[in-house]
Amino acid sequence: MKLLALVSLTVVSVFADTWCGKPYTAGSPPILIPPASKFPLPAKSSSPLLNFQCNPAIKPYIFEEDTTAIFILDAQITDDIGEPFSGVAGRTLYTVSLTTGTTTLLERGKLVAGSKGTEVVIGLAALSPRLEPYNVSCTATASDGISYHQPALLHYYPPNPHGSITKMDLRTGGLLVRGKGRIGYQPLIPFGFYAAASSYLAQNLSVIDEISANGFNIIHPVPPFNNEASANAVYDRMEKLGLWLMFDMRHDYQNLSAVQAQVDAVKGRSNLLLWYTADEPDGWQHPLNSTSIASRFIRDIDPYHPISLVLNCFDYYYTEYTIDTDIVMQDTYPIAINSTHSIVWNTECTDTYGDCGCDDCRPGAGLRNIALRMDVFRERARLLSKERALNVWGVPQAFGKEMYWPRYPTGREFVAEVVVTLLHGGRGIIPWIMPTTAEITIAGAGFANVLPELTSIILHPTSSFSLRASELDIMEAGIWIPSDGSRGLLLIVNVGGVNASLSLDLPRDSYNWKKIFESGTGGSLTIGRTDRNGGLITSGTHSTVVVDGYGALAYTFDVKPYRPLRAHNFLKPFTLFRL
Repeated sequence: MKLLALVSLTVVSVFADTWCGKPYTAGSPPILIPPASKFPLPAKSSSPLLNFQCNPAIKPYIFEEDTTAIFILDAQITDDIGEPFSGVAGRTLYTVSLTTGTTTLLERGKLVAGSKGTEVVIGLAALSPRLEPYNVSCTATASDGISYHQPALLHYYPPNPHGSITKMDLRTGGLLVRGKGRIGYQPLIPFGFYAAASSYLAQNLSVIDEISANGFNIIHPVPPFNNEASANAVYDRMEKLGLWLMFDMRHDYQNLSAVQAQVDAVKGRSNLLLWYTADEPDGWQHPLNSTSIASRFIRDIDPYHPISLVLNCFDYYYTEYTIDTDIVMQDTYPIAINSTHSIVWNTECTDTYGDCGCDDCRPGAGLRNIALRMDVFRERARLLSKERALNVWGVPQAFGKEMYWPRYPTGREFVAEVVVTLLHGGRGIIPWIMPTTAEITIAGAGFANVLPELTSIILHPTSSFSLRASELDIMEAGIWIPSDGSRGLLLIVNVGGVNASLSLDLPRDSYNWKKIFESGTGGSLTIGRTDRNGGLITSGTHSTVVVDGYGALAYTFDVKPYRPLRAHNFLKPFTLFRL
């Protein structure tokens, strides 16, 4: 996104030649980056802590659509955040109560220490729908009287009188939408490009038809449009085709009068998915409270759609810029860059100096930098007690021959970016930028056309997930298994440029394995041991997947439903990406 903003860089740089707080032009003197700009990591505790969290499963619940609400209870044992814990993980039992004001929503829920994702159901009949969220007090009490407390906000709104509603599913990190002509809400992983508004979309509306035909489900028009009529023509065509709209206020989000006018003009559209306030405010060093002010203002006008922004810096006032946002995006652009020497400014790039187009990207790490950024952003959300409330999306690189990036990604590299983002928790994928190459468009369309099938598994509310990586993190495999007997998903990517393999322990009693997607050629999955009919896996050990450079594979499968299904039985749990 900085590409668009660099048009005015020379004007801005008269006052401050810095990006992410770092000087970047030749001859600029070093400066002290404020220690407060770095994300504070809590000290490690020598004794175990219980991190009790309490969240509504859906945001918002809607009057007449929802008569009950689910709350998700987490009680993980940690060494960094939480309260002192003296019980036994997996055995200590807590009684949970939920109250709001003088109203008891839940009196005796059950929660086990060390568990994650326990669901309790409450009735909504005692509450009146309103636009102000209810403050809920969650209390978990052990038999010895020790209690843990956590506040939560329950959003229970009247129906939207203006247009669509986008719900956030805090169980999966996904969105729930009701598309045109649909009765119920369906899970959605948005996948579609930022697109130049005036020079591309408005110039020829047929490109919107092509985007839809290629299977993409969202467009993020990058302002400005030349006039209101051309903007409405684009929005009308998108609405007709059922393409979701991500509305961008990057140039105006600090002008609340302009924000008011734009939100009022768009909030009634049936295809509005979410708002987008700031584009790389951390790089531009916008006022630290600017994004929070805008988000609160928008939410007062339209509380029915989530609010997003994108951050470009690895670690520059993350907490301040994300305080009141629902979705934080990362735009790590590692392809074809020199991460240690700026080819634009002829300076070195370190953690305190320089701009190489990919802030603090590790030399030689390539696409693994995307995984690292996703992991770090998600970990910060956890440390802020927002693991469920703050979602992380990705902005894959789909551009080149600009500034720091001498070439475009190949089609395979592009799909690998997308898959890495999904494997590391991204539940929205908005590449920068259209128009792009035909190779990227074709490769992206191939993935877009299988994404609905993947979405039904990834965003299944009972899916368990685990991630496995090869020794050097070149190969990654993620697996999702719904506990209700629905089909599971194995998604694999090679983030290196040469063929590689990965050994897996696939689930016993799985069968009917089907390859539904391949980026590249020659990818294969060799399954360990099956029964005489060659279908049911009797031992998943020693299974091997082979993928060529920057390739990706996706398989779906069935599992016999009579045994407990847990992804972590055969793939290692999620850990921070290693470099």
